Amino acid sequence: MSKEKKTIEPINASLDDVASSLMNKNEHKIPFAKWKGIIDLGGNLIDCYVLNNEQRVIGSGSATKAIANIV
Repeated sequence: MSKEKKTIEPINASLDDVASSLMNKNEHKIPFAKWKGIIDLGGNLIDCYVLNNEQRVIGSGSATKAIANIV
């Protein structure tokens, strides 16, 4: 790591103004599961979900248990 000290210039704005300028409120909404299901992969039951943005995901807990072969 570099030991060179760098100066950060102060920002002449409120915290709310800075935060709102960094985030597009429509893009950064937290997705949520609209549907839940189960996939049988080699005898391991994996939780799966369809999010409100139509993305399909698997549950990390059940996937980890399947990989670790935990019942």
